[in-house]
Amino acid sequence: MSPQAIPERHKRRRGGYRIWKEGSFFDLEGGIEFDNSKTLVGIAGVHFVVAELSRRGWIALPTIRNTAGIDILAHKGDRSNQIQVKTRENARRWVLGKSAEQLLSEDLFYVFVNLKQHESPEYFIFPSSIVSSYVTRTHRLFLEAGGKDNPMRAFPNAYGKIDLDRHESNWEILEQAQKEQKE
Repeated sequence: MSPQAIPERHKRRRGGYRIWKEGSFFDLEGGIEFDNSKTLVGIAGVHFVVAELSRRGWIALPTIRNTAGIDILAHKGDRSNQIQVKTRENARRWVLGKSAEQLLSEDLFYVFVNLKQHESPEYFIFPSSIVSSYVTRTHRLFLEAGGKDNPMRAFPNAYGKIDLDRHESNWEILEQAQKEQKE
């Protein structure tokens, strides 16, 4: 299908069109073409985590995209968890929103996924207490050093150390009772 021939079935409800180009669909809004590959990376990360949880005996269900702060609901035995997934390609740094400072619950966990080309993904599992504390503390240090306030929070970042290796593939943390942890 050529980009010039846009059939009615590819018309989008809110205006704009979907076009086929180089093997995938792209959205054409007001004449501007944008690639949705970041969205696809995020979706892939969620599905990799669901698959890994299922392999480990969890009942894991991805939520719909507009469920605030929760990407996966997971249940095993008497333990139920909510999981927020953040995914990057070939990078060990993820971007969180300001809301990560307030997202705090003993049954909320983050799984940071690094999708590596031609290799299995890397998974880093953290309780929300660690992520919340880290992004709050390091953002404060960033501001004290003269940084401009913004809604984005990097994890990890130059303003605080965190031991990623200790959390790599540490799926057991999901089964343990949440304990207040400090790094």
